Amino acid sequence: MNIVIIAGSGGIGQAFVKNLTRQDNVHSIGATCNPNQPKFVRPQVSRQSLDVTHEPSVQVWSETLGEIDWLINAAGILRTPASAPKRAFIR
Repeated sequence: MNIVIIAGSGGIGQAFVKNLTRQDNVHSIGATCNPNQPKFVRPQVSRQSLDVTHEPSVQVWSETLGEIDWLINAAGILRTPASAPKRAFIR
C-alpha cells in the first residue's frame, strides 16, 4: 500500500506516520512536513517540505509519487491569535 499524509510532521500526522510504518502491507509513505523535519526516520517514509496551498508545487510533487492507495489530510489549525482551541462541541 502507498500512502500520502498531508501535514505528516504535526501531532496527528506524525502519529499516522509512526503507526503506519509498523504495518507489513505499507510499502511507502510520502509525508509533507514543515521545514523542520521530524527526527523519526524509516526507509519507507519520504518527506517533502511543501506548501499545499501552492498548486504548482503540489502538482510537481504528486508526479513523483506514483499510484496512491490512501490520502490522509492531517492539516489543521489548533490555535490562532484570535481564537483558542475548541475542546467541546457547541450544542
